Amino acid sequence: MCPWIPGTLDGSFLQRRSFFDKVQNDDIIRYRNLNFVGIEFVSNTINATSMTHFHIDMWTPDAVTSAKTFKVLLVDFGANNAYGGGDDTSHELTFRAPTITSGNWVGIDVPLTAFTGLTRRGNLAQLVLSGEYPNVYIDNVYFYKSGGGGGATAPTSTAPLPQYPPANVISIFSDSYTNVAATDFNPNWGQATKVSEISIQNNKVLRYDGLNYQGTQFGTAQNVSALQFLHLDYWTANSTELKIFLISPGPVETPFTLTVPTQGWNSVDIPLTAFAPVKLDNVIQIKIEGNGTIFLDNILFRK
Repeated sequence: MCPWIPGTLDGSFLQRRSFFDKVQNDDIIRYRNLNFVGIEFVSNTINATSMTHFHIDMWTPDAVTSAKTFKVLLVDFGANNAYGGGDDTSHELTFRAPTITSGNWVGIDVPLTAFTGLTRRGNLAQLVLSGEYPNVYIDNVYFYKSGGGGGATAPTSTAPLPQYPPANVISIFSDSYTNVAATDFNPNWGQATKVSEISIQNNKVLRYDGLNYQGTQFGTAQNVSALQFLHLDYWTANSTELKIFLISPGPVETPFTLTVPTQGWNSVDIPLTAFAPVKLDNVIQIKIEGNGTIFLDNILFRK
């Protein structure tokens, strides 16, 4: 694939500063001074009629505001498999904060039905990225099929919304509550896991790819001694081993084994007594160990 920026979609292109880079032996594309840029596969168009979703991972160091956008445009050349002829279709989607964050990999999973103007998907020929973020890194651009039950590679619906009263909850990661401020969901512990935050039906979800272990560092130590459970929603189609740890200073850490793989979202309430001898009045971190691709939501302590 050759990165380019179209001056128009009639074939006149302006070359932009983009190049391949490598991070932990993973090839990525880096764009500098981005206003709009594209990837063209005209000579080998893609038939995505049997696919259900589009995925792209994006990272930017730039400051994120609600006014700034990141846009994705897909173009199909129609039945004649050539530009023009009256049968080309396209559609552009716009993403803003909180889907886009600064300094974190953001995984965007979009149902292809969301590209409403893209009425054909048999000869996809162009992908155009644009927006107000001048420094963008891109990885894992692909189309995939996801359905219910066996064979699904990612969830297509949200986890069950928790209904616990806010007064009975200390939330680490959930759209349903106010979360502990300044929590770091990707501290540098030397892990191989790739962390991204994706949006499913406008609900934020954590995604772990290539999990070996992954930490979450709370913004401040939490006293959960008056609460009873650690609640967690998780989804995985391919993990064969998964454990979650609570950690207090020392460190003192205790694992709890989770059942994998799941059949859809799995909601668990783990008694906090299961993490003894962790000091529940001074919990500072969560760690997850295992393998595969994991999706997480509604990580919280509750009565």
